[in-house]
Amino acid sequence: MNEILQQRIKSIHMGKDLTYIKKVAERSLREQLEIDMAEFLACGGTVKEIPKGQSSVSTKGWNGSEKSKAQQTMRQVMSNSISEANARRENPNVIARNKALMNGEKRFSGATCSKCGGVSRYTSTNSCVACDKASSALNHKKRMGVNA
Repeated sequence: MNEILQQRIKSIHMGKDLTYIKKVAERSLREQLEIDMAEFLACGGTVKEIPKGQSSVSTKGWNGSEKSKAQQTMRQVMSNSISEANARRENPNVIARNKALMNGEKRFSGATCSKCGGVSRYTSTNSCVACDKASSALNHKKRMGVNA
């Protein structure tokens, strides 16, 4: 029993030693990094800051081969969609519709309709009121069997 207890105590001390060794290694690595940075700056080196929203992603792979364009394409798609969403929020028609939705209105004055030229639109579907009524009447006639 005493032997097992001695082994446990020894393993605990070894674990503490490993933790201490890791901390010392991290500290020395941090100090070495600070020394290297000071030497770099002393020799005229400058740190280039990348503007917000940009990336310094390299187009070369680890062996100099071309990287897949998938990540670049996805970054471009996401950036474009964010720009479009921001532009939509600033659109006066979107602002008018959102205001009407918040006030509980069923209709609002929005963009002119490309078919009839009307400006009255439903807040729920953003469809033109006049065109929607004409389409409903036509569909009603079709359902009733009356030729249009």
